[in-house]
Formats: sequence, structure tokens, C-alpha cells
Amino acid sequence: MSDMTWTETNRRQQVLREVRAVADVRRDGVLPWCDDYADAYAGPEDLLRDLDCFWRITVEAQVDTNLDEIPLEDRRVQLFRQNEAVLRILDAHRESLPRREHELAA
Repeated sequence: MSDMTWTETNRRQQVLREVRAVADVRRDGVLPWCDDYADAYAGPEDLLRDLDCFWRITVEAQVDTNLDEIPLEDRRVQLFRQNEAVLRILDAHRESLPRREHELAA
């Protein structure tokens, strides 16, 4: 993995924000992609990978597993509602997403 410059990192974040906004409007589970994104991502697969990473980090950062069961479930429901469009895309591409080592069992 190569080191990215601030400009490259910033551009990727900009694309992710745009993709999430487009997905929120369309809500069709299709990964938004256009040629303008090619300066930030080699292809849709790379964008999809970062969208999956965005979701995982969002959950890890915003779900406190030390909460009681009801507040924890309420937070999860809230996150799922706020990111429903992203989750539709990830669900539609679940088979093509890289799996973590602990997810590779059988």
C-alpha cells in the first residue's frame, strides 16, 4: 500500500461524501460511479472497498458495546437508518467485498 498525500486523501473523502449523498437520493442499491471519480479511485471496486470501510469504522466509532442492551440496540437502529442507502449498496455487493480473516472460516 502506498502512502497517499493529503490532497489524494481529501479527494477520496470528497468522493465518498458525494457517493453517499447520491445513494441517499437514489436508494437503489447501485454503487454510484462516474469517470470523475477515476482521479481518486482506480475503479468501482476500490470505491466499494472504501465505502465498506466507512461503514465498519462508523459502527466501531459510534456503537458503545458497554451500553445497556436497549440503548445499544437503539443506537444500532439509528445508525442503520442513517446509513440505509450505503447498506443497500454493500448488501448488493456483499459477495465481492473483501472479507476479514475472522470472516473466512468455512
